[in-house]
Amino acid sequence: MLRKQERRRRRKIRRIITTVVLAVLAAAVTLILTLTIPRVKMLKSFDGEYSRRIDITDKVAANASVWLKDVETDGISAEVRLNFTPDGLKKGSFTETLDDESYAACVDEAYRLTGECLRELIIKRLTAVGYAETMSDDEADALITEALGMPLDSFIRNAGISIAPDPEELSSLINRSGEYRISGKTIEWLRDGEQKNDAFSVTSDTLSIPDAGFIYTRNDDNGNKATEKDETDEENSIDKADETGEGDE
Repeated sequence: MLRKQERRRRRKIRRIITTVVLAVLAAAVTLILTLTIPRVKMLKSFDGEYSRRIDITDKVAANASVWLKDVETDGISAEVRLNFTPDGLKKGSFTETLDDESYAACVDEAYRLTGECLRELIIKRLTAVGYAETMSDDEADALITEALGMPLDSFIRNAGISIAPDPEELSSLINRSGEYRISGKTIEWLRDGEQKNDAFSVTSDTLSIPDAGFIYTRNDDNGNKATEKDETDEENSIDKADETGEGDE
């Protein structure tokens, strides 16, 4: 009789032990997945292309002011493309270049805005001598085109006047390439001509390098900006993972 009771007791003990062990293992697996999945998603998001804008308004204004004083321009910016090619989760290669099409659009905008400033000056001169008191911008453009044989911005461009910054000079300040390596929330890469360790934050749509003042937007496969969405939950998960040091080499 005692042996039967002993066997029952042992079975109960085994069931308790099994239950406890399985519960602990389940909790451990859940914790590992909670900490690892956001980190893997974050690192994988480096695979692809990002873009940021650089403001060249001051350079345009400085170039134009050499021959036309009091030039007022605003919001002239070019796009910079950053491509990551991972070699594993924590390292790979990158290239960052000035986007030629975006720069060409900036040049057109620079000449257009400079033309507007010169048109305003012409209207003021005509008004001063009593010819343009009620002249509209369109009427002024028509008279200028008639006088010069072409629109004002085209005349400025054809006259060989340089407004936008030299593309080669601008590219030399932007274009870079090399290898990158991630440790925690720090990326080591080439910046400002030397290897630097920059803190970063990343979601599926954006990459921020606060110390350098860079904010990149992720592009889709066609080179267009990805649709922005709410990444609050993912960022919180990533922050929790970083607090544990998970993902560091």
